[in-house]
Amino acid sequence: MIRGRKNLPKSHFGTGLMRHSNMLEISTKIRLLQ
Repeated sequence: MIRGRKNLPKSHFGTGLMRHSNMLEISTKIRLLQ
């Protein structure tokens, strides 16, 4: 249980970074389209 709780924030942070990068890529694509 303790190990799982310790690993949760790390994975959550990683997914957050991936989502942020995806949003940046989409915004750049929209700019290119415009």
